[in-house]
Amino acid sequence: MDADQYHQNTILEGVHNMACSISCKEKIKLKVLFVTTAFPRWKDDGRGAFIYEMANAIRNAGCSIKVVAMHSPGVKEYEEIEGIEVFRPRYLPDKWEVLRRDSAGIPYAWKTYPFAKLEIIPFVIKHLIAVMKNKKEVDVIHAHWTLSAAVVMLSQFINSKPFVITVHGSDVFQGLQNPIFRFISRIVLMTAKFVITPSKALAEKIIDLGIEPNRVKIISNGINLSPIKTTKREPIILFVGSIVESKGVKDLFEAFLRISKINTLVELVFIGEGKEIVGLKLAAQKSNVKNRIHFLGALPHSETIEWMGKSRILVLPSYQEGQGVVLLEAMSVGTPCIGSKVGGIPEIIDNKNGWLFTAGDINELSKILLEALNDEQLWKEKSDYCLEFIKKFSWDQIGRKLIDIYYQCTIR
Repeated sequence: MDADQYHQNTILEGVHNMACSISCKEKIKLKVLFVTTAFPRWKDDGRGAFIYEMANAIRNAGCSIKVVAMHSPGVKEYEEIEGIEVFRPRYLPDKWEVLRRDSAGIPYAWKTYPFAKLEIIPFVIKHLIAVMKNKKEVDVIHAHWTLSAAVVMLSQFINSKPFVITVHGSDVFQGLQNPIFRFISRIVLMTAKFVITPSKALAEKIIDLGIEPNRVKIISNGINLSPIKTTKREPIILFVGSIVESKGVKDLFEAFLRISKINTLVELVFIGEGKEIVGLKLAAQKSNVKNRIHFLGALPHSETIEWMGKSRILVLPSYQEGQGVVLLEAMSVGTPCIGSKVGGIPEIIDNKNGWLFTAGDINELSKILLEALNDEQLWKEKSDYCLEFIKKFSWDQIGRKLIDIYYQCTIR
């Protein structure tokens, strides 16, 4: 079955289950457990912010929700955030916990810290114990990323609960390259009631693994549509995300060096952490435009949104991408985006709200950057369309779609 047929079938199935879902909603207030390796460590933290927003949307829709998340150094093991209980079981002493030490995530930690892979063992044990304790009274478990889903699968031997998994991209594109992880991931995905993906491109990857198309659901990530005050636009090209090779950061850096000779006002800003940041900083220092290239590190989420609001353009030049939440965030403040034609990016960016280019083609990226900087009328048209386009990604809508999936789990 091809992707178009799959998409049509999921729509028909959703209509078929609508009546059942409505009748169940009148009787049951669902209790949901999120299990995730990424979640904000404190208020306004950018790490896993969209997972918190998703949980909050589900809570606002009438469900009760708990979260079991990975512990990070210096973070509370338990707290309640706006009615959401959050459990972060410590798996090692703070000074040894490295799996979420950096915002670039677990794959980056494995490549950076020699003993990071060994830490998976105590993490899985402590995570499993926390899941076992907190799942007793829940109706549905929603795991995020395949590592957390594997823990949920292990917990099913006692007091089994229906669970769904959302794959976000890195766990598929990077994890499946390893034969062992690919084998484990396939077992985990086959165990879940449903596999949720944020994009059609990612859904096709999951179906290629042998997962039945009618168990794969496409539900985008959402965005907070609360009014955000934007400041005066500045000639800034912005990148937000993990500063790693697969994100195409070297290509963006090179493209900037080329156009900086033509546009003498434009600046390049990187927000995020990652392995490539050291090399890029050295290259910037050796360039003639070192004062126009800025590395801000990981910022609070609100500050990141402010930077999006004053930047001319946001660029996501990835070689692989599940969807790209930063694209939605940038568009929510009227900032057009440039993205590569990979993964779920073309499902967000079109010629009305931004520009697409072939991943790795620095010449094409350079030309588009100049057009975005110089054509005021075109930029204004794309900016205005961003604000209309983004309305269909409200968390309220996304939350309702997720709850429909949860109810389907409870009636099957």
